[in-house]
Amino acid sequence: MATTSNCPKEPSNADIVTYLKRIDDRICLMDKQFEAIDKFEKKVERVNCDLKKIWAYLHDIDRKTSERLRLIEVKTESVDFALAQASSKISSLENQRVELKNDLNYLQSQSMRNNLVSTNIPEAPTENPDTTEIKLGELMIAKMKITQDLVSQMSFERVHRMGSKVDVKIVTLSRNLLCI
Repeated sequence: MATTSNCPKEPSNADIVTYLKRIDDRICLMDKQFEAIDKFEKKVERVNCDLKKIWAYLHDIDRKTSERLRLIEVKTESVDFALAQASSKISSLENQRVELKNDLNYLQSQSMRNNLVSTNIPEAPTENPDTTEIKLGELMIAKMKITQDLVSQMSFERVHRMGSKVDVKIVTLSRNLLCI
C-alpha cells in the first residue's frame, strides 16, 4: 500500500481562496501597470508627434534661412561689384578733377599775365571806370615817372576797383597794354 506521508498534502479551500486572492491582487496590480504603460505610451506618442512638428518647423526655418543666406550672398556679390565700379568711377573723377584744377590754374595764370595791380589809390565816392583809368594814368606819370605821351598811347582793356567802397582800394587792370 501506498503511504500518504510521501504525497503532498492537498491545499484547503481557504488556501486556494487566499492563493486566488493573491493572484487577483497581482492581476489588478498588473492592470494598473498596463494602464500606466498605456498612458505613458500615449504621452510618448504626443511627445513624438510634437517632436515631428518641431523637426518640420526647424527644417522649414533651415530651408528659409538657407534661401535668405543665398539671396544675401547674391546681393553681397552685386554690391561688391557695384562698389568696385563706384571706386573706379571715383578714381576717374578724382583724376579729372585734378586735371581740371590744373587747367583752371593754367587759364587763370594766362589770364592774369596781362593784369596790372596797383594799391593805395584813393577812391572818390562817385568814381566810375573812366575816372579810375584817369587816376591810374596820373599815378603812372607821378609815381612811376612815365611820360605823358607814353601814358596817352597806352590802351587798357578794363580798369576796375576790387572790394567794397573804402578810402583805399586795389585797382586791377585787365589790359592789352599797347606801348607805342
